[in-house]
Amino acid sequence: MTGVDGTPMPSFADVVKPEEAWDLVHYLRTLQIWHNSPELALWESTPEGAAIVKAERVRNTYTGNPIHP
Repeated sequence: MTGVDGTPMPSFADVVKPEEAWDLVHYLRTLQIWHNSPELALWESTPEGAAIVKAERVRNTYTGNPIHP
């Protein structure tokens, strides 16, 4: 939220509300199909989400964390 000192990365603290930042965090965690998280479990509990995650795992597309089981 505050950027990184000594880099060109700006702060988003004045632009993004904390609850919006958490919405983004939870969304990004659903993309980590090789890391079990509450967000992924919720996504997989829907027929559409389960189908997408299964298809990504079959294709060996390591979305998110490149370290997988």
